[in-house]
Amino acid sequence: MARITTPFDSFVADLSAWIDSAWFVWIGLAVAVVAVVVIVSITKVRARAKSRVPQYRRSIS
Repeated sequence: MARITTPFDSFVADLSAWIDSAWFVWIGLAVAVVAVVVIVSITKVRARAKSRVPQYRRSIS
């Protein structure tokens, strides 16, 4: 059975080859995820610490 190739087939093949060779994209993505996790963690810790300070003392520090 003959297969008809479409422009989408060649696009998918080219995209697959690029993704396999684009290791820097995967490293960048991993760095971005780690950065988001660190920023969210620090923000939560600071918010939790701020909520422990009584309201009348927040303006002093």
